[in-house]
Formats: sequence, structure tokens, C-alpha cells
Amino acid sequence: MDLSVVVVNYNVKHFLEQCLKSVEIAAKGLNTEVFVVDNNSVDGSQAMVKKLFPWVKLIESKENLGFSRGNNLAIRQASGKYVLLLNPDTVVQEDTFKLCFDHCEADPSIGGLGVKMIDGSGKYLPESKRGLPAPWTAFYKMVGLCSLFPKSQRFARYYMGHLSKDENHPIEVLSGAYMWMRKESLDKIGLLDESFFMYGEDIDLSFRILKGGYKNFYLANTKIIHYKGESTKKGSLNYVRVFYQAMILYAQKHFKGQHARLFIGLIKLAVYFKAIFALIKNAFSALWKPLIEFALLLILLSFYLTQYSGYSEKVFPELVNQWAPSVIGALVVFNFLIVGSYKRSGGYAKLVKGVAFSVLSLGFIYSLLPETMRFSRLFVLSSPLVGFLPILILRSLTDRFGVTQYFKPWKTVTLVVGDKENTESFIQKLPKDSQYDRCLSWNPNLEEKSLKTLELELAEWVKINRIDEVIFLNSDIKNETIITLMSMELPRTVHFKIVPREADFVIGSGSKDHRGELQYIEPEPLFSRSARLKKRLVDYAISLNVLVLLPYLVFRNNPLKLAVNLFLVIRGKYTWIGLNEEFTTNLIHQKSFKGIIPVANPALEKEQILLLNRNYCKNYQLNTDFNLFWQNLAQLDSAIET
Repeated sequence: MDLSVVVVNYNVKHFLEQCLKSVEIAAKGLNTEVFVVDNNSVDGSQAMVKKLFPWVKLIESKENLGFSRGNNLAIRQASGKYVLLLNPDTVVQEDTFKLCFDHCEADPSIGGLGVKMIDGSGKYLPESKRGLPAPWTAFYKMVGLCSLFPKSQRFARYYMGHLSKDENHPIEVLSGAYMWMRKESLDKIGLLDESFFMYGEDIDLSFRILKGGYKNFYLANTKIIHYKGESTKKGSLNYVRVFYQAMILYAQKHFKGQHARLFIGLIKLAVYFKAIFALIKNAFSALWKPLIEFALLLILLSFYLTQYSGYSEKVFPELVNQWAPSVIGALVVFNFLIVGSYKRSGGYAKLVKGVAFSVLSLGFIYSLLPETMRFSRLFVLSSPLVGFLPILILRSLTDRFGVTQYFKPWKTVTLVVGDKENTESFIQKLPKDSQYDRCLSWNPNLEEKSLKTLELELAEWVKINRIDEVIFLNSDIKNETIITLMSMELPRTVHFKIVPREADFVIGSGSKDHRGELQYIEPEPLFSRSARLKKRLVDYAISLNVLVLLPYLVFRNNPLKLAVNLFLVIRGKYTWIGLNEEFTTNLIHQKSFKGIIPVANPALEKEQILLLNRNYCKNYQLNTDFNLFWQNLAQLDSAIET
């Protein structure tokens, strides 16, 4: 047996399908066995593997074993001369396995080998080649100096930035997404350390390969796509915590005495810096838009109040002069937040809705004020209108310079690449009310054109037609061609997606820090934009019913939890009737369908839950939500899983 491929899967069925299809082609010419270790997925992964890939050795775990334990389970059964640990959210080129095999056969000193990786947007992933995390190396990475000086041999040693990504090099650390290893080296040094939770297993194993007398190697001759569907986002406090724990565990295992204490001390210091930076960054990301508009409203309303009081015969109380602009401005910004006006592509409608809500809420509050505080109804009700045009201009300007995307059209120009017949058939299947309002078809003669020619032609298509998104039909185009075209420099930012062979879904990812996205080609009625709008209106109608029935509902529900759920639904964070978590795992609009009351009883069998959710999507009717609402009046305070 030449090669044993091990893939550990957890709830990424469609990515796994695409991965295995690429593995099947790349394995031709080599005597290969493929293991899939499924960590108790609930998205139908096991059934998919059994149906589409009967030649795969499927190991069905009854629990989530994690990365290390899952891989070790399969490695112990592997009989190949080489073992490849491969992430399920990857796509390999047709020649990847053969090139790796030949390179290792030519150099017996190679114990581990990695390849050049790109993310779903075509950008090179620096973790394709890494250095060992010595104390200062890890510190530079944690505090961000590695990113500031990406080619420095000192500061960027963690990613070995001083070595060209386009040349072959001996390296120190392999990426866990693609770890090609000589089986005899694993027999000598041992398997993955199962004490590592999420990060650090690949670093630890790479270090032990080097200590075992072998070398690790970076092969730039071939590329793979790694969509990077990570459980923790980089930059989040959770990522900082988990990475810190992995580095501490690594230090305790491989360093002794003063060296270990220095490493741990530097990591702790770096974590404090990183945590503070993450808090500041997250707070700034969430608040900078409201704060800028509040400052603008404060200036406008102060000027408006001065002018208004100058023309008015009425003398305003000093308290009004001091606090009215601040209170009104804060209330307007709060209403913008409530209606989702600060969200990406919030659009004109949500800005108008925010102003309308502000007028109504100000009128209501004004009516509750004592007579001595009612200084001018006209001023109060007209204040939100005063800020409307300046805020509209401000948002248009920030959009124009690429800072925000308030009014960026959701619809895009899409280029579908493949054979003429298949591209036309694919375009016909796309939902008419989705972002695919303008789809172009490119049908290059792949057999007669070089990759360089295809690159030039794609650049022309993108430049002339202002393409926003490129969709490759994998049934017509080889992975090598797709990956090469994704990696090229284009005249504008383009998002790439792939339709796997014989599949009814599209896979893509906008960057290395976000989960890969999945979209069905022939979406269910509920997934269409018009249906989601109707469902949103149903949520408002049910919320109105909740308010009317409040005196009755507080006796059957926890009042505080009920109020929180009502607030979250009105804000659009959740829906009253939502899909079960087992069904939403691979949906693009996951949060749009997370609900207080699930469509199916969670106590049912997984197959029944999936069937009921699929039927709900296929045959969505407005009265279904109302019926489920009336049947579950005592569950309106249910806790929402985030």
C-alpha cells in the first residue's frame, strides 16, 4: 500500500464530499486507502460517505474524539508506506499525491511534507510553512510583529517569512490541514499527542519528526485549497485562550527549567497584549459607526436647537438646552441599532425605518413628560429628520471610499466557467430573486489553451465586465486549473466558488478567517429572499400577539426570558419558529433560521428531525408558523443556543 489518507470529519458533509472527490482523482496511479473518521456528525455525513464513496473506510465514532484522537484511531489501522492527514475542508490538485510521493521516494530523509495552501479567496496561507515556536518566535507571533514584518527572518520566523513561498524548502513545522508523513517515522516517534485540544498537535508532531532524525519539507510545486472552517475565529478572545493553552502545553512538554519559564512568561505577556487588543478591536468594530453618527447628530441638533429657540417666542428650560441634543441623538442611534441599520448592506430602507421609529418613540416619550418639560413637540418630532440627509451623505461617502457597505448592492455580476451546455443549465437553476441577477458564461477550450492564456483571459473578463464572483464547474475543469486561476492577481477583488462534480451545491469562502460557505443551487422556497422577508413579517405579527397576550403568557413563561426573546426576535437576531440545529449546520443564513421554538421536537431521532426540517423548507406556509406558535405558548421563554 503506497498511501493511507486520513480525514477527520465533524458536521461538514458537503465540504467532505468535495474533498473526497478530489482525493479520488489525485489517488489514481497510487495504491491508496482512504479513512474517514466521523466524530458523531448530525448532518448526514455518514450516509453520504456510504452512498457516494463505498470504497472509503468509514469509522463512525459515537462521540466527538477531536483532531488527535480521531486521526490516531485511523493511523493505527493504516497500512500505507505514507500517511496523509487531510482536513475535510480542502481540495487537492490532480497531481498533488503523485508529486509528494515521488519527492519523498527520492529523498529518504524526509519524514514529513507539506504543500502550498491557498484559502477560498485564492490567497496564500502563510501556515503552509512554519518555524518551531521558540520563546521569542511565539511572542512575536502573539503580539502581531509577525504580521507587521512578514518577510523578516527574526520577527516572521513563525511563518518562515524569509523563505519564498514559491520555492521548495526544508521547514520545521507542517500544517495539520495537510500532513504527509512517512509511516516508518510515525512508528518511530509515536502518533499525535492526544493531550492537545485544538491547536499545537501539528507543531508537537513536527518537532518530534525532527528529533527523530528526519526532516520536514515544504513542496511549492503543487497547491491545495483550504477553506479554513475553524471552530474559533482568529482575533477572538476564545482563540487567544485556546492558542495560549496549546503553547503552554507545548512548552511544558519540550522545554525544561529556565527556558520553559521564559517561554511561558513571554506567552502570558503576549496573551495579555492580545486580549486587550482583541477587546479594544471588537469594541471599536461594534461602536465606531454609532459613535460617529451620534457625534454628527449632537452637532446638528445643538445647532438646530439654537436656531429654533432663537425664532421661538418660548424660553426653553436650561435643562433642555443642556440635554435635549444628547438624549435625542442617543435615542435616534439606538433606533438605528434596533432596526439593523448599521449592518452590512443595511440600505436606504433601514435608514428610513430607523428615522421613522425615532419619530414615533420620541413622540411617545414626549407625551409621557410632565407639562413643565414639554418645551416643543415640533422640535422633538422633527429632530430625527434633521439628521437624515447628513447621515445619508456620510454613509454614501464612506461607501464610496470602501470604508463601509451600507448601500452596496447585494446583487453581483457572476461569471460561470465551464462547458457551454453545463454553464447554461447551471445558470437556469439559479434562484431568480437571489444575488445572481446578472450571470455571464465563459466557455474556454481547456484542451487547446495553456494556463497562462487562461489567466490572461480571466483577467480580461474580470476587468471589462467588472466581475464580482467566479463560479467554477468542477465537472468541466480540473482542480489544478481552478486553483491556478484562483491564485492569480486580478484587477479587482473577486470571490471564488466551486460546484463539485455531480453536486447540487456551491462552496466558497471570502477569506482565511471565515468558515467556508455553502449554498444550494436549487434552494428550497424558504431559502429565497422573498420567503425570508415573509417570515420576518410573520415574526412581527407573532410578536404583536405576544404583546397582546402578555398578561396571560407571564403566568406560563419566565417573564424575563420571554422579554429577552421578544427583544431578540424584533431585532432580527432570531425567529420565533426556527430550524433545528442539526439541519442548519451547513446553511449560509444560519442565524436567519435560529428560533425560539424548533420545527421538530429535539427528542426525535436525527433522521426524523432532518426530514421534518426539510419538509418545512420545501413546503413553507405562513400559517405553519402561527400553528406552531399557538401549540407552544408555554415555550416562548426557551433558552436560545448561540
